[in-house]
Amino acid sequence: MAKREKTKRTTTSEQPGVFYNRWTLKWHAEIFIDGKRRRLGMFKTVEQAIAARQAAERERDGLDLL
Repeated sequence: MAKREKTKRTTTSEQPGVFYNRWTLKWHAEIFIDGKRRRLGMFKTVEQAIAARQAAERERDGLDLL
C-alpha cells in the first residue's frame, strides 16, 4: 500500500510534489515511490510540472495500462 504524502509547507503550488526553485528559476516535480524520491524534472511552467507529476501518479497506480 502506498504511503500518503504530506504537502510541504514550502510548496508554492497546490499540487503535492510540485514546487518552484528560486535558484534555478524553474518548477520542479517529484514523487515518492516505495519510500524513495523520484525526481521528475525541471520545467519552465507550473502546468508542465503538474502534468509530469500526474503522469507519474497514473504510472505508479497502474492506470497508464488502460
